[in-house]
Amino acid sequence: MSQPLPLDQGTVVTVAGPGWKQPPEHLYVVLRDSGDGRASIVKLGGDHGRYWRGVRRGLMTVIDPARITLADNAPTADPPAPGETGEQS
Repeated sequence: MSQPLPLDQGTVVTVAGPGWKQPPEHLYVVLRDSGDGRASIVKLGGDHGRYWRGVRRGLMTVIDPARITLADNAPTADPPAPGETGEQS
Protein backbone atom coordinates (compact mmCIF):
# COMPACT_ATOMS: atom_id res chain seq x y z
CA MET A 1 0.00 0.00 0.00
CA SER A 2 1.42 3.41 -0.95
CA GLN A 3 1.87 6.10 1.68
CA PRO A 4 0.24 9.54 1.35
CA LEU A 5 2.49 12.43 0.36
CA PRO A 6 4.18 13.99 3.40
CA LEU A 7 2.50 17.03 4.96
CA ASP A 8 4.48 20.26 5.18
CA GLN A 9 5.53 21.58 8.57
CA GLY A 10 2.88 23.97 9.83
CA THR A 11 -0.04 22.23 8.12
CA VAL A 12 -3.17 22.52 10.29
CA VAL A 13 -5.11 19.28 10.82
CA THR A 14 -7.84 17.70 12.90
CA VAL A 15 -7.47 14.15 14.19
CA ALA A 16 -10.21 11.59 14.77
CA GLY A 17 -10.61 7.83 14.63
CA PRO A 18 -9.81 4.59 16.40
CA GLY A 19 -7.29 5.01 19.20
CA TRP A 20 -7.34 8.83 19.19
CA LYS A 21 -8.53 9.99 22.61
CA GLN A 22 -8.42 13.79 22.17
CA PRO A 23 -11.54 15.75 21.14
CA PRO A 24 -11.97 15.60 17.34
CA GLU A 25 -12.70 19.33 17.07
CA HIS A 26 -9.24 20.36 18.34
CA LEU A 27 -6.78 21.74 15.81
CA TYR A 28 -3.19 20.50 15.54
CA VAL A 29 -0.09 21.65 13.64
CA VAL A 30 2.25 19.23 11.89
CA LEU A 31 5.76 19.36 13.31
CA ARG A 32 7.26 16.61 11.17
CA ASP A 33 6.13 14.11 8.58
CA SER A 34 8.81 11.71 7.41
CA GLY A 35 6.67 10.15 4.68
CA ASP A 36 6.12 6.81 6.44
CA GLY A 37 2.39 7.40 6.97
CA ARG A 38 2.83 8.94 10.41
CA ALA A 39 3.49 12.47 11.65
CA SER A 40 4.35 14.37 14.82
CA ILE A 41 1.79 17.03 15.77
CA VAL A 42 1.22 19.67 18.43
CA LYS A 43 -2.07 21.23 19.54
CA LEU A 44 -2.62 24.65 17.98
CA GLY A 45 -2.09 27.18 20.77
CA GLY A 46 0.00 24.77 22.81
CA ASP A 47 -0.62 22.25 25.55
CA HIS A 48 2.18 22.87 28.07
CA GLY A 49 4.80 21.55 25.65
CA ARG A 50 2.95 18.30 24.92
CA TYR A 51 3.07 16.85 21.42
CA TRP A 52 2.15 13.54 19.79
CA ARG A 53 4.59 11.40 17.79
CA GLY A 54 3.68 8.75 15.26
CA VAL A 55 0.07 9.78 14.66
CA ARG A 56 -1.31 7.88 11.67
CA ARG A 57 -1.96 10.11 8.66
CA GLY A 58 -5.19 8.25 7.99
CA LEU A 59 -6.62 9.83 11.16
CA MET A 60 -5.79 13.38 10.01
CA THR A 61 -7.87 15.81 7.98
CA VAL A 62 -6.09 18.87 6.56
CA ILE A 63 -7.81 22.17 7.45
CA ASP A 64 -7.65 25.29 5.30
CA PRO A 65 -6.12 27.91 7.65
CA ALA A 66 -8.29 30.61 6.04
CA ARG A 67 -11.31 28.93 7.67
CA ILE A 68 -9.91 29.24 11.23
CA THR A 69 -11.47 31.95 13.37
CA LEU A 70 -10.71 32.90 16.97
CA ALA A 71 -13.38 33.17 19.60
CA ASP A 72 -13.75 36.57 21.27
CA ASN A 73 -12.59 35.07 24.58
CA ALA A 74 -9.72 32.98 23.12
CA PRO A 75 -6.61 33.01 25.32
CA THR A 76 -3.51 34.59 23.82
CA ALA A 77 -1.05 32.17 25.48
CA ASP A 78 -0.96 28.90 27.39
CA PRO A 79 -2.41 29.30 30.87
CA PRO A 80 0.04 28.42 33.64
CA ALA A 81 0.42 24.73 34.40
CA PRO A 82 -1.08 23.57 37.71
CA GLY A 83 1.11 24.88 40.52
CA GLU A 84 2.63 27.67 38.41
CA THR A 85 1.66 31.31 38.79
CA GLY A 86 2.70 32.41 35.32
CA GLU A 87 4.71 35.28 36.81
CA GLN A 88 8.40 35.64 36.09
CA SER A 89 10.89 37.02 38.56
